[in-house]
Amino acid sequence: HERPLAERRAAIEHATMLAQRAQDSELLAWIESWRVRCETEVCEPAMEQHQHAFVRVAPRAGVTAVWYAKLLQGMQATLFGRFEDATRHVHEARELGEQAFIAETDHAYLWQTIAIRRWQGETLPIVEELRAISERIPHSIDCRATLAAVYADLGRMPDARIEFTRGYPNANSTFAWSQLASVARALGETEVAELLHAKLSPYDDRCALS
Repeated sequence: HERPLAERRAAIEHATMLAQRAQDSELLAWIESWRVRCETEVCEPAMEQHQHAFVRVAPRAGVTAVWYAKLLQGMQATLFGRFEDATRHVHEARELGEQAFIAETDHAYLWQTIAIRRWQGETLPIVEELRAISERIPHSIDCRATLAAVYADLGRMPDARIEFTRGYPNANSTFAWSQLASVARALGETEVAELLHAKLSPYDDRCALS
């Protein structure tokens, strides 16, 4: 997702042409999901139209696509501040994912719930769950970075600094950089915040999606 936007759009259109030639309805459904995510990152006015199109065709690609469609609906609802809708979509996705034994269900649920709660300023209920996941997968820098950000939200600066120190040296994704940049500011690490801001500046026209 860190390729130039124009390049990604061109790739989507080329893939659409090939899938149409092959009459591959399943692949066409997944390509529509790529289009939704691409346009949602830049908050294009047409993103909801693309989302509705994906919801219609997702069943052609199976239950995993239907599950992913609900996650994308949750992302868009969160961006627009429709938190009740976002929570409903996320819970529906979790229920469907558990029924279909989709491996990424719990993590997807957690990341979207964190995004919703942070926008609402209600991170306390999910901090222990996030900490437990960070302990189970200590190699995940994204988990460390998010936990540091949540601790900073809660004013738990010593804990935020511990996770920041663990995560920052190995951070290599835009998601981790975005989380750690806010923590650096909260901790008064001005030089680090400026460095992370420089890393993120090529993506300043995009939204971070979970």
